[in-house]
Amino acid sequence: MKRWLHLMVAASFALGCLCLPDDLSAQSGSMVIGYGSGDLETDLPRGESNYSIYMDGAVQFPSSYMKQLVGSRLTRIRVALADTLTDQENEVFLSYDLSGKPFYVQAVEKFEAGWNEVVLDVPYEIADDREIYVGFSYKSKGYVVSFDGEESNGLGDWFAFSQLDNEYPSWHHETGSGNLNIQAVVEGDNLPQNAVSITHVRIAKCVPVGEPVPVDVVVRNMGANTVESLVLDCTVKNGQKQFEIEGLDIPSNGIQLLSLDDFVIEESGISDFSVEVASVNGEANTYEEEAHVVKNLLCRTEYVNRTILLEQYSTATCVNCPTAHSTLHRNMNKCSNVIWVTHHSGFGTDDYSIPSSQDYLYFFGNEGAFAPAMMLDRTNFYKYGADIASGPAFEVGTSIVPKLLQEENDTPAYVTVDISSSYDRENRLLEVEVSGGMPSKDIGKLSGDAIVLNVYLVEDSLRGMQSGLFNRIYEDYHHDNVLRQVLTDVWGDAVVFDAEGNYSSVSYTCTLPEEWQPGNMRIVAFLSNKDLSVPNNCMVFNASQVQLGESSSSVAIDEACAFPQQPRIRRWGDAIDVEGQYEGAVIYSVSGSLVKAMDSQPRIDISGLAPGIYLLRLFNEEGNHIFKFIK
Repeated sequence: MKRWLHLMVAASFALGCLCLPDDLSAQSGSMVIGYGSGDLETDLPRGESNYSIYMDGAVQFPSSYMKQLVGSRLTRIRVALADTLTDQENEVFLSYDLSGKPFYVQAVEKFEAGWNEVVLDVPYEIADDREIYVGFSYKSKGYVVSFDGEESNGLGDWFAFSQLDNEYPSWHHETGSGNLNIQAVVEGDNLPQNAVSITHVRIAKCVPVGEPVPVDVVVRNMGANTVESLVLDCTVKNGQKQFEIEGLDIPSNGIQLLSLDDFVIEESGISDFSVEVASVNGEANTYEEEAHVVKNLLCRTEYVNRTILLEQYSTATCVNCPTAHSTLHRNMNKCSNVIWVTHHSGFGTDDYSIPSSQDYLYFFGNEGAFAPAMMLDRTNFYKYGADIASGPAFEVGTSIVPKLLQEENDTPAYVTVDISSSYDRENRLLEVEVSGGMPSKDIGKLSGDAIVLNVYLVEDSLRGMQSGLFNRIYEDYHHDNVLRQVLTDVWGDAVVFDAEGNYSSVSYTCTLPEEWQPGNMRIVAFLSNKDLSVPNNCMVFNASQVQLGESSSSVAIDEACAFPQQPRIRRWGDAIDVEGQYEGAVIYSVSGSLVKAMDSQPRIDISGLAPGIYLLRLFNEEGNHIFKFIK
């Protein structure tokens, strides 16, 4: 360890919210307000003490927030704490000014670990839009307050602590820990019903033209009604696409990640990009700040979508690792294009350690290995705040992880990684092939002299022991993303590109041990540079993952398809759409065998093809146009 003690859409990642009526046509009479995501940090690195400490936490609701609640009543305060308190002198309070004495204080007999809900003896009548603070106080031997670890908005992180029972504590913003997990329940007859805010939008800065671009949108329910459907408008310079999302179940104050996987930008150049909530549950969105302009996008035919490889160093004996896991989980809940692999190395070994993971301690460079630590695409981020200059591994930190994920997401990708696999369940035999290509055909865009392919087998949902802070031992800890086997050489196998910028691998086979659970396993493949002399010269260029027996669905497109007079193709499940004029088409296997021939048609059915790698040749008066795809 190191220096600190210190599928339409993706599933919801925040709980701790009220159950509200199913009948959306009725007006809901209660709602939850607050800023925390609800993610409980149960292993905050705050330590214990032999003396009692008085702690206070509060969230601030400014006038602009309160005006929508005028005429209602604040009836309950909800507080989440990260551990059992050793002393019990507890209160919740309401205040107009943290520098003065609260106007309402109510004693609480006992706080428990997790969420605590306190019903106010005298509800607070919201008669006007006056700013208000909602908070709690307690005395404990240890720092066990619960922050959510997200980026704070400056309103949800008011904090104070002292060894003395101070009637007027010294308040400050607890920066770097996120928002406090404090909520209030408001009841009334005129609450905002269908209101949604956009808290986060993620799209790569450098994106391909004419291909689906992943867009991740995190929304929060700011109203009383449960959100069951949304309409989002995505706008770029060449027009607007509307996404109608059904089947949601976002409770009041709940947060959810929505992944929009089929957003396409049709023109090269620079585009302004924005997302707006057009409607909620079929009604107009009543929240005023629904639009969110993200950034300028740079669109070029040479770019492909990037998938980031996150490699973590963690072992079951590392007491700080559960906190690092929580930090990474929070950030993964906002990203659909990140692959997570865990090397059980860095702080001793455990039952899941393999020799390859020990070899990868090379990426700490001259620094001694430790856990928890991580890498993003094996790229050195020292100049962006990572703590190691001699290698790409660095310490997991609450504030640095989202910043570096965004930085890597904005780095252009030039090469695709497509996986084709088959799995014989009876014999537990896995077969994997990997291929891809560069639309630009310019291998020089990959900054390295020894491009290699790496193929991993990763298993999730392993249950076992894990150490935690304060001498805590988890007997049934959930270990995910565990690297089980490297199918290539530990440092990767050499990749050879043809004149068209394409490559394909040999067939890798593996017989799975009986104790491995195939349903919980993934194949991870990535291209990187190999340099066994300079750890900082091993950057990952792109990555991909599939479940056992599945294949990735990307299509490697020849650069010629970018010109208007030549055909353009797009993969949609078991069909390939063709845009442009062509006279006929044939499909070959990579071995050269003719598989299918057909006349011109806008959609080519490939549902009858066996899993594998194929070449599609379209021909018209302009000539032949060849595309590679994986079934």
